[in-house]
Amino acid sequence: STELRKVLADAACLSAGHRSEERYDAPKCHPETRIAVIEDIMSWVNAKDIQEKMMWMSGPAGAGKSSIAQTVAERCHEENKLVSSFFFSRTATGTGRDDGTKLVSTIAYQMTASIPSAKKLVLGIIEENEAILTYTMEDQIRDLVLMSLKKATELCYQTCLSIPYVIIIDGLDECNNPEIQSRIVKMIASVLLEPSARLCFLITSRPELEIRAAFDEPLVRQFCNKVVLDNHYNPDKDIETFLQSEFATIKCAHVLFSTLSKEPTWPSEENLRTLVERSSGQFIYAATVIKYIKDNRDDPRERLKTIIAIRQGETTPYSDLDALYTYILS
Repeated sequence: STELRKVLADAACLSAGHRSEERYDAPKCHPETRIAVIEDIMSWVNAKDIQEKMMWMSGPAGAGKSSIAQTVAERCHEENKLVSSFFFSRTATGTGRDDGTKLVSTIAYQMTASIPSAKKLVLGIIEENEAILTYTMEDQIRDLVLMSLKKATELCYQTCLSIPYVIIIDGLDECNNPEIQSRIVKMIASVLLEPSARLCFLITSRPELEIRAAFDEPLVRQFCNKVVLDNHYNPDKDIETFLQSEFATIKCAHVLFSTLSKEPTWPSEENLRTLVERSSGQFIYAATVIKYIKDNRDDPRERLKTIIAIRQGETTPYSDLDALYTYILS
């Protein structure tokens, strides 16, 4: 059993999960932000007998998709609802987090921990046919994951135990092969065709062409609930809350806290408003600003002045972020 689990571990990407050390200090939502969208997702997670067992949350770069996915993964894990989480990353080359080749084996590996009754079943299938770990992702998910899950569910029903059922796949656009991106979406839809598949999938990505096309296919569309991170969720208010909280922390925790704490009006309302406007709904701008300002090597008041003084040329959604990065990296 230990040897077989090692075989499965070698085929999986152990760094892809929401609790991975490689992703230490992974972005997650401030407790007072993104409340509406997280509640919408959790309501969907908790809904019974719904057809739409796949949720696609899309939004531009920096909109906070991974933070939301991380927060939802943590909540589902705490509530014993999470089967598996997989966070793609195009920069994690050679690990399997960048190409999708280890997605299904990772789901199977995490399932042996999240659903104890599935462990023996998964390892039993591998013992009978170790080559299954080289099969197509479509065959692996059917013959390894679904088969084990079906039998584990039957066992749990006999003992009246609840069983985890949520799988989270974040950053599908970070998978470096558009064809694989499309295959993953269609594979999930084919899983949901199985009456015994008591699963739901949360997938996040940018709305890129290949992914949009996959979600628009009739087979996929019947199962899909689409959530778009746009102004409907009032990101400006959440960004303002995040900034206020972070500046309060800086005033307490920075090495210059003794002088900062004597400035109740810092930062000014005007400064906060400027930062919210420049964020253009992108949490990544606000987070980058805070990371720069809170550095203990300099006075945060001076660093904020520097940020406010940066002027961008063209007015595009990312021009303020471009100007910020250009300054910080120069």
